[in-house]
Amino acid sequence: MPKPTPYVMDIHTVYSEEVIDTRLSLAILLIDEFTGQQPRGNADVIVEKDIHPTRNLSGYYLFSALSAGNHEVSAESSLYFSRKEMIDTSVLDPKNPVVQITLMPNPSYPFPDNATLIRGLVRDTAPIASAEIRATGQTAHSFTDAKGEFVLFFKGIKKDDIALEITKNGNTEVRMITIMEGRTSSAGVIQFP
Repeated sequence: MPKPTPYVMDIHTVYSEEVIDTRLSLAILLIDEFTGQQPRGNADVIVEKDIHPTRNLSGYYLFSALSAGNHEVSAESSLYFSRKEMIDTSVLDPKNPVVQITLMPNPSYPFPDNATLIRGLVRDTAPIASAEIRATGQTAHSFTDAKGEFVLFFKGIKKDDIALEITKNGNTEVRMITIMEGRTSSAGVIQFP
């Protein structure tokens, strides 16, 4: 086997057999749904289960040399619900291939003491995971975690009576609850269905 031919450039030596592609294909910016800022804690962002990014100091997750087309991007964190998105890199601006992904806080998220929240637990004979929770007439929505727990957060509400809709597998349960600004209201244990 012949020895590779080196190319000496200033302070670096490069071999012709080494190919480095620095073309930016995709930049992911994660956003915390509660704060509108970068997420708290650490997050893991992966493309197609095994392509890991480089994270820059500004918080962007950078992927180089992805093929043009659809890619499944997963974002995982202990403080947020997991998120999966299909992103078509062929339609992104090649000079600015940035995609924002918003992460929804899960019940373990460290909300501030003055946050307006509803917390509860959904179960039948055991906790019910992945049930959708919506506040009718509001934009607030969430899901139950593996323990059946949920949290909804509200902004700009002084006091209101909220109808919570809990939905899973075509079944729906409604629970009325009063919320007050700066307080956590408990929906208690909701038997479902």
